[in-house]
Amino acid sequence: MISERDYLSKVALLGKSSKTTKVSEICTHGRANIIVVDVNESIDDCMRKMLSRDIRHLLVADDKGEVVGMLSIKDVVKVLLAGQSEVVQKIISSALGSRAFFDDAK
Repeated sequence: MISERDYLSKVALLGKSSKTTKVSEICTHGRANIIVVDVNESIDDCMRKMLSRDIRHLLVADDKGEVVGMLSIKDVVKVLLAGQSEVVQKIISSALGSRAFFDDAK
């Protein structure tokens, strides 16, 4: 697997040429270095794995162990922000009533 971080840290910052550097020289490889999560794992579990290993991407495997996608830290942040937005709206609706919030906005 190769990520933007691999490229930046191993090519750009070291002054190597992207035309002559082989992917095998900079990619993340080896079972110990590539973290795979199951499609049924929670976002919280995925976030913990990313944080504990200081990584930004996880490969996602189905029930047969086949890689079906990749989860990025950006994907995790989007889910967390969406959840917070829902909670904030519920609090506002509960505290002010849904009509009071919209009446004040006029």
